[in-house]
Parts: sequence; structure tokens; C-alpha cells
Amino acid sequence: MSKPQKTKAISPATQAQILEAAWALIAAEGRPDAGLAEIAARAAVSRQTLFYAFGSRSGVLTAMVRHQDTRTDHVARIQAAVFDPVPTAASVVAAVEAWLDYLPVIYPVGILLDAASLTDEAAAAAWRDRMVEALLGGF
Repeated sequence: MSKPQKTKAISPATQAQILEAAWALIAAEGRPDAGLAEIAARAAVSRQTLFYAFGSRSGVLTAMVRHQDTRTDHVARIQAAVFDPVPTAASVVAAVEAWLDYLPVIYPVGILLDAASLTDEAAAAAWRDRMVEALLGGF
């Protein structure tokens, strides 16, 4: 296992630009194996910027899936329903509805990362972070 890369801060706008470009590239081309050079080109930044900000391809993919959860209100809606102090039928319905609304947004990339995680360690790290750690931690 390689030593974790140290990363440096970049502007939030540049970070969002990179992560949204990575998501769009994977979703549009069906290629979870896209390399850092392709992601950098799509984001109109240097490959060095990706290394500087994320440390590795695994870092980019993990940040990408985390970033996607911030782009809509779906996660907040799910969390509000799931963590309702007094669960009701309405809160369960709200959680399910929010999840079903979110699936079309995340499925195109999620299913690709899931499949790629069998042979691609960077995809596996992003998948584990999103599906295992995030979901077990309450989303």
C-alpha cells in the first residue's frame, strides 16, 4: 500500500470545477478508469493541480463522490428524515422519496464505480468511502 499523499488547498471554485469535470467525464463516457490527464484536460487545469489538491487518482475519485452529495439537497433531506428524533411513517416516506429522487443523479457514476471497484483500487477506495463508510456512518 502506498504512503498517503500530502495535499494542498486550492480555491473552492477550482476544486468544484475539477470534481464536476471528473463526474461529467465518467458519466458521459462511461469510463471510471479515466486517468488524471483526462480529468485535468476536461477541467482545464494541469495534472499537477490534481496531484497538488488531491494527491492521487483515488483522492480525486473520493473527493468527487463526496462533492456530488453537496450539489443537491438530497442528502440533507435523507439525513433529516433518518435522524428524526421521533421516527414516523412520514419520516420514513420522506427518506425513501429523497433517496429515490437522488438515484437518477448518482446511479450513472455509482454503478460504474461499483463495477470498476473489483479491479481498480482507486475506484474501490471511492466506492468504499461513499457506500460503506458514509452509509454506515448515517450517510
